[in-house]
Amino acid sequence: MILYRFNMDGSPDLSFGSAGYITYDLSSGSDEDGSSIDMDGDKYVILGSHGYGTLLKAVMWRINNDGTYDTSFITDGYLLISVLDQDYGTRGRNVKVKDWFYYFNATKLWPPMVNVIGRVTMDSQLDTSIGDSDTPGLIKLSLNHNVNFLEHDGYFEFDQNNNLIGST
Repeated sequence: MILYRFNMDGSPDLSFGSAGYITYDLSSGSDEDGSSIDMDGDKYVILGSHGYGTLLKAVMWRINNDGTYDTSFITDGYLLISVLDQDYGTRGRNVKVKDWFYYFNATKLWPPMVNVIGRVTMDSQLDTSIGDSDTPGLIKLSLNHNVNFLEHDGYFEFDQNNNLIGST
């Protein structure tokens, strides 16, 4: 995962990371990507994926304003997210910061394929007060049917009444 920061004139912000960017490599031989960024005060909350093929996992980072990893969020600076108690075949899609929570959307790509919205607390814990007994901390946006979600990312937003609206 590479996170860049630019000045208003388009030049790299040299006060951020190393020459205006940071890189993150969770492990050798794997790929990381950042799919979505939102702000939590002066911190960046990034949701993406880590791994390759069936070993793909959703991952969330919180980055300080200077480009260092926020170890007050979680010791290693990142949080791996499981969908349906499985750490593989999951791609992080979108993240939003709202009312002391990080809301995220992730897609589990391997059967049973499912698109979910989850909620993580500011101290990196999955909030199990939402969801149901099958998926504590996760709201399913899809039925358990065999659909290829590679082409259907899913999305969510909050309406004017703070209702959570999700689509896939």
